[in-house]
Amino acid sequence: MNKKLCENDLLTACTNRDTCLLADCLSQDMKVNKRLPNGFTPIIVCCQNDFCEAIPLLCEKGVILDQGCNDTTALLEAVSNNDFTTVRVLLEYGASSGVGTKTNLRPLMLAARLGFLECIRVLLEGGASVNLTDKYHWTALHEAAQAGHAECIRLLLSHGADPLAGTKEHYGKDHPLSLKGFTPLHLASRGGHLEAVKVLLEYTPVDILAKGKETPLMFSGEIGNEETVALLLSTGANLEAVSRFGTTPLVGAVLRGDLDIIRLLLESGADPNTSYEDMGTPLVNAITPIAPPDNRNKIAIIELLLEFGADINLPSTETGDTALHQAVCARDKQLLMFLLEHGARYGARNCNRTEVDVARITGQDELVELMLKSGPRTDMAV
Repeated sequence: MNKKLCENDLLTACTNRDTCLLADCLSQDMKVNKRLPNGFTPIIVCCQNDFCEAIPLLCEKGVILDQGCNDTTALLEAVSNNDFTTVRVLLEYGASSGVGTKTNLRPLMLAARLGFLECIRVLLEGGASVNLTDKYHWTALHEAAQAGHAECIRLLLSHGADPLAGTKEHYGKDHPLSLKGFTPLHLASRGGHLEAVKVLLEYTPVDILAKGKETPLMFSGEIGNEETVALLLSTGANLEAVSRFGTTPLVGAVLRGDLDIIRLLLESGADPNTSYEDMGTPLVNAITPIAPPDNRNKIAIIELLLEFGADINLPSTETGDTALHQAVCARDKQLLMFLLEHGARYGARNCNRTEVDVARITGQDELVELMLKSGPRTDMAV
């Protein structure tokens, strides 16, 4: 061919999987490691388009298989397409499974995240290190657990993946949403991935702690998956485990407003009167500002806690807050009346102020009258 070809022709060849045009372009000594007009290198474009046959041709011209471009590599692109044939050929020609993105997301991690079992198998057979980590100390097993890919989890574990590896915090070590120290079991439980949890429990203690002393059970109800909660409980999960932030599995369920999980935990023996740090009792937490805003749901939660023996007048250990204190702070007449009807009485002190004191200071005279009419607690001096 006498026609002078250009980079657009090379891009067309790689995109359209045109072996003849690619050979013609390469015969004119085009630079195979230079970015094409679309911003990617030829090898990456070929792998984006499942053009496996191009790899030997490009390798003959000195292509750098692991060259990064726009935070991706040829191997990452092949994995993202679940093109395990191209993955195998890239590895055979010397591509490294250890090269990843700017955050060190490696091909094996990506395959695990996407649930591409055969890609995982090919990468492992090609020498991929099963316990390499990214910037946040996530491994391929963390990725598979987060996404709930049970068969991928089993395959990774059979190749030596560490089920006890912990992640690094995403939000800062003192943030309540910190993911520091989360194991694959924490992540699978958090996502409600029942089959993944079953597999991981074969390799992981049910009450394994994250850095904030969180157990998998504390997160297993986040999306309302009762089956996952029940599985952890049947395996012996500790109902009264306490995190560094003072939360228990029951308090977490109350804050989420999940009646079904609350009932399941109570039926399994969770104590409705526990209070740790400054988190307060489960009953107090049902009324806090971060609890569900719908009064009907709050009342349903309170009724359920009372059904299982919650003390309606029990103050929180650290703050002295009671359910009445919280209702007053919320300026919630309906909720306060409900509490009074069910035996709540004023008299507990938070910062040396009773519920009536707080109502007076905040100008809620109607609530003051309602509480005075019901009378004080008889078990303490007011």
